Amino acid sequence: MPLPTDPRTIFLGGLFLLAVMDTLYIAAALVLPIVAAIVLKLLLQPLVRVLDGIGVPRGLGVALGPTYCFFEHLRTVTIYVVFQDWPDLLQSIAATAIRPP
Repeated sequence: MPLPTDPRTIFLGGLFLLAVMDTLYIAAALVLPIVAAIVLKLLLQPLVRVLDGIGVPRGLGVALGPTYCFFEHLRTVTIYVVFQDWPDLLQSIAATAIRPP
């Protein structure tokens, strides 16, 4: 199949390419949170199953599992990487006191 030589066909193809790129750019704001939610669900499902297995109601396991994991990882990162301990972190946050403009 030969390539088109008509300038209008070439420009129409360029406009189509721009429309596709623009659509993908706009859709990224919608697609990215959905993909992140699916990945988090897959990562945290084993924890919910363990909590369900030991008798914790499923709703409570769903509410506590991700919250606990988030704050546990935050504690680990702040203790071993950024700050020596929690009081140092809290003191740094209080000292910053970012005010809205």
